[in-house]
Amino acid sequence: MIKKALSIAVLAGMTSFAQAEQERPTITLNLDYMSGGEKLVELEYTDGSSDSVSAGAGIGFGAGLRQSVAEQVSIEGRLGYLSDTASGKDGFGGTVEFTFSTLPVDILAHYEAGNHSIGGGLTYHMNPTLDIDGIEAEFDNALGTLIEYQYSWSPKAAVSVKYQNISYDYEGTNFDGAGFGIGLSGRF
Repeated sequence: MIKKALSIAVLAGMTSFAQAEQERPTITLNLDYMSGGEKLVELEYTDGSSDSVSAGAGIGFGAGLRQSVAEQVSIEGRLGYLSDTASGKDGFGGTVEFTFSTLPVDILAHYEAGNHSIGGGLTYHMNPTLDIDGIEAEFDNALGTLIEYQYSWSPKAAVSVKYQNISYDYEGTNFDGAGFGIGLSGRF
């Protein structure tokens, strides 16, 4: 019974994909600024200011493919790089740098209405690593969810607002990587 239901679902999905406009996939490029997440490292400077590195925060960029699968519905897959960095001088006059980086893979379904698009799906962060001046702490790969709103001011350019819900595990301790982001994307 399960095999039959699964076969019917796959056949229905293939049929709707075949009936959708047979356009070539669109190449997407994105640049994002993510904020939020739990502080992993904080630097305090002699002038009283501070800087920090947070899980799931920083500057991200990536590329992907977006394919229309039905009227007003598209699927997008992206591979990116996300990094948050803080640096400063140590007590001996040298430079110290802290970086948390990861490789996000996003799979989103988008509902499109005119210039507006709302999407949701999964994000899988591979190789999350905290680098403390050359000493690396490797976190477990993490699976989370992603919600994204896009406004396209032209067929080739959009601005987005997104929320990711994810947590990273390091040797049995969870670190919250949830946060909000803003971004720009191009379609080619």
